[in-house]
Amino acid sequence: WKRLAMADFHGDYTYKYADRKIFDDILENFPGMDDLILCREGLVTDTTVANIALRKGNVWYTPSSPILRGTTRERLLEKKFLKEDDIPCSAIGSYDELALMNAMIGFRTVRPEGLYAPEQCSGGRFRDGRSHI
Repeated sequence: WKRLAMADFHGDYTYKYADRKIFDDILENFPGMDDLILCREGLVTDTTVANIALRKGNVWYTPSSPILRGTTRERLLEKKFLKEDDIPCSAIGSYDELALMNAMIGFRTVRPEGLYAPEQCSGGRFRDGRSHI
């Protein structure tokens, strides 16, 4: 995934693999984007295809309230590789790195070309001065 956007998600979706139409419909509103980072009530949940983790320093954080608690995410939490935390959408820029994870891709860091966010979700600059991830 290279082009990511942030989007508010208000639906209830326990099984992302069962019927992906709800995510396909949301993604259509963001032409040119490869995936969306979903936010609910101002907090990052996950993406349309994977759970998400954000690194700050040496610690990887994953949202406390994802839409779906994937098996890869749960395994990495059990191994203490990940820590759960509330991740405000507005603070996403304060993290050093982003990773996506699911049973198909495992845990994979990504270097998006950019993170496109509505003004209320913009997270400022990363520690190295980048304005986007």
